[in-house]
Amino acid sequence: ALYFLVGALSILLGCLAVRDYLYYKKTGRTDDMALQLPRIVKNKIHAIVGAYYRKGTGEQRKAMGGLFISALVVGFLISVLEAVCTGQLYLPTIVIVLREGSMRIRALFYLLVYNLMFIIPLVVVLLFALVGTTSRDFETFAKKRLGLIKLVMAAVFLGLGAALWSGLFW
Repeated sequence: ALYFLVGALSILLGCLAVRDYLYYKKTGRTDDMALQLPRIVKNKIHAIVGAYYRKGTGEQRKAMGGLFISALVVGFLISVLEAVCTGQLYLPTIVIVLREGSMRIRALFYLLVYNLMFIIPLVVVLLFALVGTTSRDFETFAKKRLGLIKLVMAAVFLGLGAALWSGLFW
């Protein structure tokens, strides 16, 4: 029953991603999309980042040690808040891995692939940030490709749901 429910949830999320794609193509707006962090969570993330990284008038740049510690704190807090978003994909993936009871190596491989797919984009963003790409540049890039992003999300969710329902990972 759990596999069926998580498969249904994945398919529902895939349908919502298609809905978001159609809404964005029609209106060009993102404010009423179903699959996004709630406004209250976004505001909390902005407040945390602002408290640690935005300079006030006359403030000195943080020392490297302080920057490292604050990056860890901010990273942890944002990870907790963004679990609302990342959990949508993580739950079906964990269910598939748990399903692999007698095939632990294969399950471990799936988990490794999932984590690499999650971490590689973060490393790429970090590298771009280190060479001077601004958050505004990232925002512009994402907005230009939001339709494609939503379609890829829909394909992943629908694929996971179909795999869970069909027993592909049994």
